[in-house]
Amino acid sequence: MRSFLMGSILVFAAAAVLPAQELSPEEMLPEVTSRVLVLHITARVMEPVQREVWNSASSRLTLPGRPVGVQLMGSNIVVVVSFTPYRAQDGSYILVAQGQIWLEIPGQGVHYQTTIETIPIALEELIYFFPLGRDPADSSLIEISVAMSLYTPPVTEGASAP
Repeated sequence: MRSFLMGSILVFAAAAVLPAQELSPEEMLPEVTSRVLVLHITARVMEPVQREVWNSASSRLTLPGRPVGVQLMGSNIVVVVSFTPYRAQDGSYILVAQGQIWLEIPGQGVHYQTTIETIPIALEELIYFFPLGRDPADSSLIEISVAMSLYTPPVTEGASAP
């Protein structure tokens, strides 16, 4: 009786881990594609006289929970920023912005600063992130703007949109 009971438990345990229905990659693709987000990121460096000295714009694909990074390097500064979008249970979005800054100040050595901000964000809303603050005295301003949108797959010739 004891061996029958143990055998029944093992068969039940093995059956419990088998998936009810396994999807093919082609069947999973529409669900995954519907969750893809596009982060539109623009980074600018402004001199104290509000003159733009550097600008870079890019759009990056990501999924909720996967970070997108930006790295800026200058002669005495390194700025690393990571933007991670999350989708809340109510369908709204949250963007976590994490920044790390290494700044070499002559005669004082290298200073390190880290920041983290959690920002509610709507699709197509433009937000700004200032790793060095909004008003650094007598120094350049680093401004990073981010907007988020849903990914729209390109429609190929002869294919119909879903």
